[in-house]
Amino acid sequence: MPLIFGFNSCSDSITVISAALLQGQGVLLDENQQDTILRVVPEEGFSGDVIVAVTVRDGSGGEESIEFRFEHLGKNYDPITVPNFITPNNDQINDRLTIRSDDYLDLFDITIYSRWGTKVYQANTMSQAWDGRLNNTDVAPGVYYYTIKTETICGPYTKAGAIHVIH
Repeated sequence: MPLIFGFNSCSDSITVISAALLQGQGVLLDENQQDTILRVVPEEGFSGDVIVAVTVRDGSGGEESIEFRFEHLGKNYDPITVPNFITPNNDQINDRLTIRSDDYLDLFDITIYSRWGTKVYQANTMSQAWDGRLNNTDVAPGVYYYTIKTETICGPYTKAGAIHVIH
């Protein structure tokens, strides 16, 4: 899957003259593209720093070069962090299941099930943290299973796992 990045110009008269991959493993597509969107296709299994040099020209013929540096996290990158346990005992430490992400998530849905398949929680936003309760009653200690369905900038993303509730 390509890494797609762009930049905004304060003037419509800026055009990309050339672009080159200075560091990283992959291919830069459309090196002489006449807009501000560039595509980098990393080699299979590559993760690490990528540096792309871009030369632009303004309406009066002046040229300027700039380097973009970013980290490609590879296909094993997980955009969502989910703790593997909660301790809902009102001590303000791990009382709630708080999910984190550094990515922009367009849609979000989480469902939590008991080990018998009973739905105990569902939310459609990350800001709603599960407190280990069902119908205002603490759930039994044990293992619960979650599924998360979301939409990242790269497309649909699904994650599933287990969470331990410890009282």
